[in-house]
Amino acid sequence: MKDSLLGKVALVGVIFFLLGELEYGHSQGEVSDDSRKKEVAEKRFPLRNPFLTKEEEQLFGKKKREVIENLNLSAIFYSPRKESYAIIDGQVVKKDDIIDGKEVIGITPEEVILKDSQGREFSLKLNRLF
Repeated sequence: MKDSLLGKVALVGVIFFLLGELEYGHSQGEVSDDSRKKEVAEKRFPLRNPFLTKEEEQLFGKKKREVIENLNLSAIFYSPRKESYAIIDGQVVKKDDIIDGKEVIGITPEEVILKDSQGREFSLKLNRLF
């Protein structure tokens, strides 16, 4: 049983090696251009959160948002499937709620994303205790 599993693992390793040979046209050890290796790796294995849908990725994408300092985010109750909540200045809020004249448009495990009436987005980061 153990030898059979070890043989399967070795076979999978050989298959991945051969697939790499086909992709690069030569041994990966011979590739001298690090940027080329990184580019190919990013195309084959894009860095993304596998638990987010495409819509959530777009909503929580890496936009540059102004960080708000005048509001106190003290807790986030995040759920990827159900409604998420946050406590801002002692008030429990959820998506689409309004606080300090800004609409809550998203809640992630680390931050709350707000939007003002002019369409500008703001980030309210969770305060770290450590």
